[in-house]
Amino acid sequence: MKVILNEDIKGIGKKGQIIEVADGYGRNFLLKQKKAILATDGGIREVKAIKEKLDKKKAAELQDAKDLAAKLEGQEIVFHEKVGTEGRLFGAVTNKEICEQVNKQFNLNLDKKKFDLKDSIKHLGVEHCKIKIYPGVSAEIKVKVEAKE
Repeated sequence: MKVILNEDIKGIGKKGQIIEVADGYGRNFLLKQKKAILATDGGIREVKAIKEKLDKKKAAELQDAKDLAAKLEGQEIVFHEKVGTEGRLFGAVTNKEICEQVNKQFNLNLDKKKFDLKDSIKHLGVEHCKIKIYPGVSAEIKVKVEAKE
C-alpha cells in the first residue's frame, strides 16, 4: 500500500514522503490515526506542488540570508566602556549587548544565540564576532571597545 505521510514518523519517513507500507499497518495505524493519507494521483500531485513551493521559499530565505550576510560582513560596532588599570573593563561586553547594538544599528531582529563570541570581551581593542544567520550562511563583524571619556 502506498501512502503519503502527514508527519514525521521515526523509522518510517518524513512528512510529505511517499512510502510503501504493509496493508495492515497502513490501514489500521497510519490512516486511522491520520498520520498518512492514501497515495492517489491527485494526492501525489498535491505533495509535489507543496514541495516545490517549500523549495522556492527556502531558496528565497537563503538568498535573503546571503544578502544580510553581505550587508553585515566587515561592519564595525563600537562600545564605549569604563576602563580600569591595564586596559581592563569594569564589566564585560557580552553576546547580548552586541546583539542589541547590531539590531539597533541595522534595524534587525536577530537572536543573541546566533552570535558566536568565544568569551565575553573584557579588554580594550578589536574582537571579531561571527553571526550565524542561516544554516551555512554567516557573517563576521568587528567589535571595537574604546575607553569612555
